[in-house]
Amino acid sequence: MRKWFTKKIQPLLFALAMIAGVCSGSVETVNAAETSALYELGETEVTAGQEISFPFTLNKKSEVDVNIFIKKVSAVTVSVYDSAGKNVDWAEKAFTIGADKFTSVKSGYYGYVDTLSDVPAGDYTYKIVFTESTSAMVGAYAAPVPATMSQTKATITEGYTKKLFVSQGTVSSWKSSKKSVATVDKNGKVTGVKPGKAKIVAAMADGSKVSCVVTVKANKFTDSRITTNDVKKNRCSMEAYSAAFDKKGNLAIKVTFVNNTAHKITSLKNVSVKVTNQYGKAVGTYKVSSLKLRVTPNSVRRFTVTIKKADLKKKTEDLRNAKISCAGKYVYQKD
Repeated sequence: MRKWFTKKIQPLLFALAMIAGVCSGSVETVNAAETSALYELGETEVTAGQEISFPFTLNKKSEVDVNIFIKKVSAVTVSVYDSAGKNVDWAEKAFTIGADKFTSVKSGYYGYVDTLSDVPAGDYTYKIVFTESTSAMVGAYAAPVPATMSQTKATITEGYTKKLFVSQGTVSSWKSSKKSVATVDKNGKVTGVKPGKAKIVAAMADGSKVSCVVTVKANKFTDSRITTNDVKKNRCSMEAYSAAFDKKGNLAIKVTFVNNTAHKITSLKNVSVKVTNQYGKAVGTYKVSSLKLRVTPNSVRRFTVTIKKADLKKKTEDLRNAKISCAGKYVYQKD
């Protein structure tokens, strides 16, 4: 993929300083993580229609910056070919850089940086054709694309897993900074052990490292507790604010009932508390035709309902990402 940058002044000045006084081109193979010179051509007189080309080799996917300097502002045409002499897919065919794209740098020169990003390993030739006679300098530099983790921060539920990936390069090993909180296998699969934080580090074959800070949270559903301020006047509302599996595998759900009316609630009818996972599939439902619940006017009552393990459609589930809906009708005492 080619990215065109017209205001990369710092790279232009750097390249200008690097190649000033160099009289001939040189080629290096990129094999280190730091920026390497592919080609450097000192001040040279060129004529209209003249072509300057140079081959370069990349041992790994890299970003290549070609710095083009001219004294006479004019357009130039550039193209990139592979080892078979074909235009590479990621660089388009011959591309004209207009005179207006060049930026004044120093010493009477104007410069442009042609950035080729994510260039695959291989052999290439870069060609520049000048449309006007002028003095020119060229510098080409490359830096391997660094390895990156699919995420730098991640949150998982205790007892559940998350797969991490590394792009660019080869992972030699995976490691967790705190195995008591989270473990990671050789394929980058992280398992939450208990609530806390751990850094998952991937060591690369070239000696570099990339990491992801993983936060493990308890396998528990939590939501805010509603109050009378959250419910309209002369209305009632019922919402779950907590849910967790107990030691026997039953699912205990804590519910808030708000009575924001002037009546005294004596019971609830056709109560239903339904739990679904993050994909919308049912985990379990608590149902009862009548539930005694005394709630005075304009007040709140909290209670717990339990779905037995035997009645759960899923014996284990990621409750942290679950949804709980409550329904029912209230019965009030008439004045």
